[in-house]
Amino acid sequence: MRLIVELLRAAAALLVAPAVAATLFAGFEWISNPGWPGIDPGDVTFLWPVAFIVALAHAVMLGLPAYLLLRWMRLTRWWVSLAGGFAIGALPYAIYFSPLREISSHSEVGRYVLVDNGVTTLVGWIYYGATAGALGLLGAAGGLGAWLTWYWMGRVFTGGGSAARDLPS
Repeated sequence: MRLIVELLRAAAALLVAPAVAATLFAGFEWISNPGWPGIDPGDVTFLWPVAFIVALAHAVMLGLPAYLLLRWMRLTRWWVSLAGGFAIGALPYAIYFSPLREISSHSEVGRYVLVDNGVTTLVGWIYYGATAGALGLLGAAGGLGAWLTWYWMGRVFTGGGSAARDLPS
């Protein structure tokens, strides 16, 4: 019975993490769009499932193995999930889009030049760091949401009383 409860807790947390990240991402994209509030909600309803699928892939391929390792090491605190979520959100982007890899000779975003003559500009480094940081914050929010789901379901299944009162530090 204990194994079934643990599997339910992990499965619920595995679904909550990408739902939190996708909701924050789609919501931020919706309100930061220059056309807001006149933006078509249909655009957001397309964006959320795409963001959820990407975040779910991160959760399954990176979050689940991290959870299993940390659970084995008995490191299941909220701040570990927060830091782990940040790393899981930021590192895939940071590695794949690293300016230290072979880059094009020129790259622009809007009016900003990110790469000029094969050299990453200061604006390019700032853009890279800000994007990795933003994705890390989405991952941290997802990681915290997963931990809260996992923790509170454990309190409910074990009859441990008020989860809010007993929230560990």
